[in-house]
Amino acid sequence: MRRSAIFFLSFISSLSDVGTAKVGVGNCFSSSNTDSRLLNRLNACDPPYVHNSRSGKKAYGYEMTDAEHRRLADVLQRCKGNVAISGYRCDLMDELYEDWERIDAVEKMCHSIKKVRTEALWVNF
Repeated sequence: MRRSAIFFLSFISSLSDVGTAKVGVGNCFSSSNTDSRLLNRLNACDPPYVHNSRSGKKAYGYEMTDAEHRRLADVLQRCKGNVAISGYRCDLMDELYEDWERIDAVEKMCHSIKKVRTEALWVNF
């Protein structure tokens, strides 16, 4: 296991006060990156996966275009806190988070599209 993955897992297990918030894309884009609450926690982002990286185009209640993924990446790149974003490996995600560390899960066969896919976590810490 890579050093960053070990760090990430130990970091998660050390958290004593974990909270979750469901934030719409529009709200996220207007959020202030100077909010002190964002600086002292892990900000995990699990957006709808990029369209060309998955089989279903209507799998989520809210879908995101590539342009919206770019806008989200812009916000996350400017966040002063620790950020982790999940998704399937694809050219767009690799481009948007090229300066972040990427932790890949084990490849799995996706039977609906008859292709191997890799889920990943991109982290800025």
